[in-house]
Amino acid sequence: MIKNCPKCNKPIKGVDSTVTGDGRVLYPVWSCDCGVNPANHQEREIDNKEYSENKEKEILENIIHSANFPTRAYEFIHSKEFDESKLLPVVKDYIKNKNNCGLCIAGNVGIGKTVSMIYLLTYLLNNRDKGKMIPAPVYIEYNELSILYKLYERGFNNKDDEKKKYLYYRNITNTLFIDDITSGWDMFDLINYRYNKKLITFLSSNLDVEKFKNSLGEASISRIKQDMIVDFVNADDMRGK
Repeated sequence: MIKNCPKCNKPIKGVDSTVTGDGRVLYPVWSCDCGVNPANHQEREIDNKEYSENKEKEILENIIHSANFPTRAYEFIHSKEFDESKLLPVVKDYIKNKNNCGLCIAGNVGIGKTVSMIYLLTYLLNNRDKGKMIPAPVYIEYNELSILYKLYERGFNNKDDEKKKYLYYRNITNTLFIDDITSGWDMFDLINYRYNKKLITFLSSNLDVEKFKNSLGEASISRIKQDMIVDFVNADDMRGK
């Protein structure tokens, strides 16, 4: 309801909305000594609300598009088949405790790591300050990122675009989700840089505890322990159930 007159800005005289016996909603009736027409501004107030809602939807769609979430996982968490109760407990706790740090989840194939992470990132987007355009979280698979790193490390002159892509993921992305970590690259360059710059990193892996530690190396594991919530999940494959 309008609290001050749109014309003279003085407090208005009015009543709250009421609902009639047949279910019709009567808009607040108000008046002002300056003689302004309430009907014109009531319509404008409703139009502004609709505009704000549409603008918020547009902002969220743009952020989601930039995030590069896997289509299958993103569509699944918005489907009728999705069951929030099957989210990994560490993700539920992250939301409940309103954490603002990185998260590392490792465990068997098919236990819901990627879906739980995408749900979490989407939840954080939906619960940001409304109307605020924030840096989009970005999803990338480990194998793709490792290729970009190798090109960056070798310094190929004809691969400038690939080098810039790696630096984008390492330096610029505020929230980065690296999925399906395997062995082959310890990621210390990326993890250490993001740790020092206080950038949020989410990780997932199918490796067990020992293989995960051996793959990333002691230096990277040290940074992860300091900067992230770490959970090694023991659960059955939920795909197809």
